[in-house]
Amino acid sequence: MRYESLFNIAIRHAYFKDDRCRDFELVPDAESTRAFRQYGLLWRPSADTWKVVIPLDDNQKPIKAIPLGKVFRLYIYAKQPGVLQVSEFHKDFRLSAALKGEALIRYTNNDTELLDADIFTFEQSDRFQVQIPDEKEIFYLQGTPVSSISAADFILEGIQSGMIQYQKGEKRIFIDSREVPAKTWLVLRYRAIPPWWSSGIIGFIDIKTDLLGKMGRNYRINVEQESADWTYYIVTDIPYDELRLDLQENENQAIEFTKQDLRKITEKDLLPIEQWMIKKYPENGTGTVLSRFRSPPPMPYSEKQIRIAQLKQQKNTTKNGQVTVILKPNLPIPSQDNNASQILTYFTKSNKP
Repeated sequence: MRYESLFNIAIRHAYFKDDRCRDFELVPDAESTRAFRQYGLLWRPSADTWKVVIPLDDNQKPIKAIPLGKVFRLYIYAKQPGVLQVSEFHKDFRLSAALKGEALIRYTNNDTELLDADIFTFEQSDRFQVQIPDEKEIFYLQGTPVSSISAADFILEGIQSGMIQYQKGEKRIFIDSREVPAKTWLVLRYRAIPPWWSSGIIGFIDIKTDLLGKMGRNYRINVEQESADWTYYIVTDIPYDELRLDLQENENQAIEFTKQDLRKITEKDLLPIEQWMIKKYPENGTGTVLSRFRSPPPMPYSEKQIRIAQLKQQKNTTKNGQVTVILKPNLPIPSQDNNASQILTYFTKSNKP
């Protein structure tokens, strides 16, 4: 039996040197898995590309034709949580909302190679016309996945919401109808969390067969690298005025980080981590300096450029004038494993605690 590619999906990520991202996984949903079996399709994942192949007969035609409009859904998992820190999926996409199950990014196929992206939320709203003849009415929700409702807000138009009772997971609600007109509109707003939800899912891909047109279509998701304010906290006994920190972009270009003395910032303007540092490293006549160095613009997380962050001491000497000494030649840069904010210590041997 001969197989041919039905469609391929690749994920490319601007963070990585070769653009190839191996930290995501695509997993078909239950319905797509059943469809794979029904039509004899094979699911062939690799490190960064996922392929669906279809069996052909002797005439090079699919053994079982797939109907037009059939949608295959694939969920996108983050195998390594660190990759989320360096990823920007969509300009309107809030990763925090996705991790709470409130939103996902949805990719759909089109006539181009790049998959279209939009935001999918679980907020839904339905209206029901309810006739309430008795003092209390048990109203059964029809056509609503009530068992997956995590939070619900039931409103009778013009009626106080306290007249409605709902228990999470129940398929019915109780309406106190003593002051409710015989006919009224029940507006149901709810957030339905799908049963497949878990914190590792970032989004999903819907591939519709009537858009495939031909076999062997290639689709791609491009993920941009995230940017952040690179921040270094330096604990040292080197005089504050002599400290410098810059990022070497290349031989001729360096970005100098802005510097602040933590001890001179008012307490209300200190971040929690900075307040902790003030308490952990009290001055007490030791000459310990607490400095915050921050990149001027937000800097992208990237493996592509060779960047060297260096801590330096720039001091004046009577013999040689101004001299620059590299104290730490290779500071850890933000990455999948390193946060955008880092605390580093440097003490001379005589004052090392």
